[in-house]
Amino acid sequence: MKSISNFSGYAALGVIVLFGTILSYIFFLEGIKRIGATKGSLMASIEPVVATVLTVLWLSDTFQIIDLIGFALIPSTVIFMTKDRKNKSEGHTD
Repeated sequence: MKSISNFSGYAALGVIVLFGTILSYIFFLEGIKRIGATKGSLMASIEPVVATVLTVLWLSDTFQIIDLIGFALIPSTVIFMTKDRKNKSEGHTD
């Protein structure tokens, strides 16, 4: 009976490694190749928002004020990074 539980544990670990790491990385690289690095990084910036919303909806976790602060920081960071990059490309140094 112990060998069955060991096998199922190793099988679960294999599934996590395959789907959670290897395939997700392959899909991420394929997405970057298709839409480009800039759009890909902007899409990746919403990952924490989606993860938090899914945690609240699926796992019935509570939504806290720190989540709202994080949600506000994500778009502000994207805007800040985009503005900084645009200024550098236009030759502004301020």
